[in-house]
Amino acid sequence: MKERIQNETPTETRCCAEHECEGCNLCSLPTYRYIADVSSDGDEPERRRREAIAAATCLTEALVDHLNVGVAQAYVNQRKLDHEVKTLQVQASQFSKQTAQWISMVEGFNQALKEIGDVENWARSIEMDMRTIATALEYVHKGPLTSASS
Repeated sequence: MKERIQNETPTETRCCAEHECEGCNLCSLPTYRYIADVSSDGDEPERRRREAIAAATCLTEALVDHLNVGVAQAYVNQRKLDHEVKTLQVQASQFSKQTAQWISMVEGFNQALKEIGDVENWARSIEMDMRTIATALEYVHKGPLTSASS
């Protein structure tokens, strides 16, 4: 058995003759291979115990690898979400600035309309004053003419 283990490549390492554990990282370790070689004296319970340990190790590694795939996907998704959050924050900030500009423009337009209204009222007031002055001048101008002709 020692010859078989030493002649195999690390990806084909087996923890014992009966149990094939391909791709198992623990079974490829020199210490584990030594334990498998030393205890291969034919003791059936020990052999079964080693097989059970090797199978449990392979199962544990498979489960951990499966979980790591999920964790890696969650990490990738979290990074995507973080990127989207940053993008959304930038866009929200830009929208807020643009909205503030729009509000400023509307307020300026509103103020201009008020000023136009004020100018219109001022113009009406001036017009009324001018009519009053024109009427007074007309009255003054006609008044002496009528008294001079009589």
